[in-house]
Amino acid sequence: MKKSLPEILKIGDVILFKSGSIVERFQRKAKFSKTASQYTHVAGVLYGHELKLIEARDFLHMSGATSLNYFIKKKVPFIVLRYFKNTQRIKRRNLAICWALQANKKYRLIELVGIYANRFIKTSFNLFGRKNGVFCSELINKGFLDVGIDLFKKPANLTYPADFYYSYLKNEFKKVYSS
Repeated sequence: MKKSLPEILKIGDVILFKSGSIVERFQRKAKFSKTASQYTHVAGVLYGHELKLIEARDFLHMSGATSLNYFIKKKVPFIVLRYFKNTQRIKRRNLAICWALQANKKYRLIELVGIYANRFIKTSFNLFGRKNGVFCSELINKGFLDVGIDLFKKPANLTYPADFYYSYLKNEFKKVYSS
C-alpha cells in the first residue's frame, strides 16, 4: 500500500519547489543547469504529520511556519529530499530547531543580485545582504551549518535553491517523494 504524504514526511526533510519565479532566471544567469534552475524555492519540514514547513517566501510574509497545503492547492510541483536517515531522529530535530530560530525575519530577494554579483567579484560575503533578512535557501542552509553540516562549502547567504538540487544529484540527499 502506498504511503500518504504525511506518513512520508519527516522532521528535517527539505522540499524543493518549481514555482516558476524570477529566481529561475537568476539561477540560469549564475550558470546553474536548466533542470536545477527550475527549483526556485526551498523549505524545511518542521512537522510531517501536519505538513508544517519553515520557509522564507515573499515580501508579504516574514520567515516562519506555513503549511505544505498552500503549495499543494496551488499545484506547485515539488520534490522531498532527506539528508538524515530515519534512525537519526535527534539530528533531524536539532536541524528543525535551528530552522525555527530563523523565524520572523524579512524576506530578501535582493540577495539574488548579490549572489549573482559574487560569481564575478569573488568575495565571500553578499554585497546586497542584510543582517535582519533571509532568503529561502539561506534559511535552510543556515540550519544545516548550525548543526555542523557544510553542504555547499560557502556561506549560507550565497546559497541558491538550485544548490540543493545539485546536492541531491551528488547523492547527499535521497529523494523520498515527488509530486
